[in-house]
Amino acid sequence: MFPYRDENETIRTPVMTLALIAANAAMWILVQGAGQVLPLATSVCNLGLIPGELTGTLPPGKGFPMGEGLVCVTDSGSQYLHVLTHMFLHGSWMHLIGNMWFLMVGYWALIQILSGLISLGSAEMGGVAFWAHVGGFVAGIVLVRLFARGDYVSAHRATYWQPRHLGWQ
Repeated sequence: MFPYRDENETIRTPVMTLALIAANAAMWILVQGAGQVLPLATSVCNLGLIPGELTGTLPPGKGFPMGEGLVCVTDSGSQYLHVLTHMFLHGSWMHLIGNMWFLMVGYWALIQILSGLISLGSAEMGGVAFWAHVGGFVAGIVLVRLFARGDYVSAHRATYWQPRHLGWQ
């Protein structure tokens, strides 16, 4: 259910991805206090990306609430460094873990897509196979209604798809 590897043997360690995960975890623990209210709010206020602060359209000294008894006051000037620092801020442990898992899986998917796009023009790199898969996917989407018989779909739903058994109404 949660992909973390595939059948292809890994040739190289994803050093940059692991470094980004380590940097995010270090930021969460050391700068954001592992989710303690005051360090978390302070880090979001001082390092987060506030669009009006970046573009200079929000007046300096403008305060906005960050929680009960917490107010963030905008700085003067455009905060260009926040374009980088905001990517390392997280709101909770689950937010951090979810983003880091997606970083690993999303990075793998991006590499797969890019390698497929790069190999489009060469037959030895699988360009024909790539377009064959794309064509099969598109044909399946277009033709699914033509081949799906209503009585089979109804029987399947009556037998296997019962949301009430899953706790849904």
